[in-house]
Amino acid sequence: MSEKKPANQQEPTCVLLAEDSPDDIFFFQRALEKTGLQTVLEVADDGAEVIAYLSSGGPLPSIMFLDLKMPNVNGFEVLEWMIKQPFASAIRVVVLTSSEEPHERHAAQNLGAADFITKPVSSDRLRREIELALSNPARTGMTPQHVNPRQPGANVPH
Repeated sequence: MSEKKPANQQEPTCVLLAEDSPDDIFFFQRALEKTGLQTVLEVADDGAEVIAYLSSGGPLPSIMFLDLKMPNVNGFEVLEWMIKQPFASAIRVVVLTSSEEPHERHAAQNLGAADFITKPVSSDRLRREIELALSNPARTGMTPQHVNPRQPGANVPH
């Protein structure tokens, strides 16, 4: 028999961090802890790991913080892959990157990213951005027009 949870107790929110810098991962973990929100953090250190995680059939994250400049498969390639996946519409993507290039911001948003945060970012600002992202259900998921039905052969980008 399964145990019932009290009505006011929610499941922890699954957060996926796609980041290759150990320092930035630590910094993000600290900011997430400071929110006091119930979360489960999964970390992928490159885009291929993100795609493998999302394809695994396990619990999907409600939100993903995505670095654009990662080895092997970069953040843009992850976004391009995600728009071909039907389940991606449920995942809110926040780009968290050191790039300050306006064309990269525009490209990420065109691929469905909901927000764009430029690193370095203060601990307090990152905490506030995480709280905002996790506490506003109306701002979840990729932009619907960016999500296409699954296409045959929609696998890891080359």
